Amino acid sequence: MYGNQSKKPTDDELIVRRIKKQRSKLFGCAPGSHTLMGFLPIEVSDQIATFATDGKVILVNRSYAESINDLDTRGIIIHESLHIGLKHHIRLAVWMKRCPLSAEDAGELWNIGADYAINGSIKDSVNYGKDFTLPDNVLWDRHYSTCKWPVEKICNDMLKKGWKPKPKRGGGGGGGGGGKKDPTDHGCGEILVPKDCEGDSQEAKDAMDEEEKNINNRVAEAAMLERQIGQGKGGMIDKIFTSTGKTASSDHIRYFLKKHFSHVRSYKRPNRRFLHRKIYLPSKIKTPHTLYACIDSSASMGRDDFEKCRNNLVRWAKELGLSMIRVAYVDTEIHMNPKTSEPWYDMDLKNGKGADAMELDIYGGGGTGFDPIFNYIKKNNEDVGGLVYFTDGYGSVSDRSPNFPVLWITTGKAPDVYGHHDHLRQGETKLFGKVVHI
Repeated sequence: MYGNQSKKPTDDELIVRRIKKQRSKLFGCAPGSHTLMGFLPIEVSDQIATFATDGKVILVNRSYAESINDLDTRGIIIHESLHIGLKHHIRLAVWMKRCPLSAEDAGELWNIGADYAINGSIKDSVNYGKDFTLPDNVLWDRHYSTCKWPVEKICNDMLKKGWKPKPKRGGGGGGGGGGKKDPTDHGCGEILVPKDCEGDSQEAKDAMDEEEKNINNRVAEAAMLERQIGQGKGGMIDKIFTSTGKTASSDHIRYFLKKHFSHVRSYKRPNRRFLHRKIYLPSKIKTPHTLYACIDSSASMGRDDFEKCRNNLVRWAKELGLSMIRVAYVDTEIHMNPKTSEPWYDMDLKNGKGADAMELDIYGGGGTGFDPIFNYIKKNNEDVGGLVYFTDGYGSVSDRSPNFPVLWITTGKAPDVYGHHDHLRQGETKLFGKVVHI
């Protein structure tokens, strides 16, 4: 009998097993969330009050995990996955540097604001109440949920309204020291800054960049999986990460660019990641697309706006592995390239040619008309796979939608032109395509 005796699992091991089991059940009802955090290790810790994540591990308080039912457990797992997908742990590091509060109080405010930013979307899910729930004491505010504000804006609004941190109990300090943690402090989950992303060193910045890229890839995979298994645009990930509107972030931009310029999907080579589950999904195949862009060169665009647009173009193209950028400059008319008599200024990233396209001093022009570049493309039958249009939002456009996808990236200087959440409006004119802010 000596060799047949099995080791009895510890209480912590049983808790981890239970959470993993509930996480696996999300594959059918919330596949996007399962994809975002299905690979993360789970550890039991008495240094947190409920659940916590730094994007690399899921920490669980033993007593709290034992006190909640299976539906609430699944809801909290989704909750943590959205924190990761929205990069709340990375953005926290930036927030703490500019917040006027102490590091501990800034972290407390951020955790509250981040919960407000996502819990409404979870509650609005079609599967809520059936396949998963959230604990009764979760942080939720109808105003912030309806407006779909980003966490930074929520935190700033709370500060303007006089938010104050909770009194510390037992002389508590930040992190895991001092005072006893209360599950009501941060709702049902706490956001932690990854250790390798702390500080201002180049190593920390590189770690943040790498973490951001990894998350962008997982978000794209999560949204694709939702569509493949039938949830389509009604899926939670699609609603939160690929919707258009005032609160759109760089995540939406990268998703759009990756979808239309970097890869295509094909069943010729099935995605091996899901084959063991007998799920056949297409794999990504790189395509040699050129990134086409148009920059608003009207008088309302400043030099800083100009430089921001061009710098982002180069950065995104490099991230996607693209070798060519073709950019046009337009106010009420196209500023033609004198060398080619065409609107495009080419920048060959692979061979280092055409850098002048990013150094042109074309700004401070006249008014703004969005039609000229679309009219030119149509008239000349240009083979454009998609167009990124940078603008401050002041201008007019016809209702004629082109036969290629368009992404409008705005500087946010013209808030009055924004109508309902999924379209940019100028008077009665509604922009086609997707609209995001930087």
